[in-house]
Amino acid sequence: MEAVSILVENLGSQPKWLFFFRSFFSNVKDFLMSNGIAVITGDLYRSSTGYERGLPYVKSMEAMLKQISDDTKFLVKNVDVFRGDFFQITLYEPTTIFELSVYIRSFLISLSENKEVKYDARLSLSYSETNASVGPDSKSYFEDAYIISGRRLDFMEKDVMMEFNSSMDNWHHSFYGVIRLLDFMVGTLSKPQAEVLSWAIRNKSLYVPEIALATKKTQQNIHKLISRSGIKNIMDFLEFSKEQIHSLR
Repeated sequence: MEAVSILVENLGSQPKWLFFFRSFFSNVKDFLMSNGIAVITGDLYRSSTGYERGLPYVKSMEAMLKQISDDTKFLVKNVDVFRGDFFQITLYEPTTIFELSVYIRSFLISLSENKEVKYDARLSLSYSETNASVGPDSKSYFEDAYIISGRRLDFMEKDVMMEFNSSMDNWHHSFYGVIRLLDFMVGTLSKPQAEVLSWAIRNKSLYVPEIALATKKTQQNIHKLISRSGIKNIMDFLEFSKEQIHSLR
């Protein structure tokens, strides 16, 4: 698995999505045997207005991105970080795109200091298939996913934290609306609830005794956190989405 590459860029006043073409050019030839590509473009968020993103926050994000890059279950091909707090993730194939997105957000929320200072990430997700009318050396071979994911991050509404878009109508219509609902559910998680969800996703388990041991909480507390937050519903959707993605390909 490739290590996370840290690219330091001065974005200035230019749109962030222009800089994500680096990911496209560095990854396109690696996907010649694939007919599609999934991309997550993200921006660290801190809800406390006017509060600078601290170095520990950025370092936590970088450590998390390294972790998912090394974890084979997420099928991560490459992670690029731009200017410390913008990142783009390319997946080997799309079945884990929603699972990984929810993991990223729940992990960051679990690091929140308090209700006034909430950690999170704004994520723009996309999927596209190869452009058969051009050769693999053409920039438009896998261009759509990178452009749409990066550009939509710039134009997402302020109250939206996670959004899926695709130039492929069947994909867009299947997931755009439901991901907006998933965005709301994840955004309402408390720090303890997010900790449980991120553990459950990474370990693919909602077994209460294990979660209680890992999080140093009582089993009764874990039951309450799961039942009051919709965590099981989120986990069920993530599994169902994998089946739906397989049916669309």
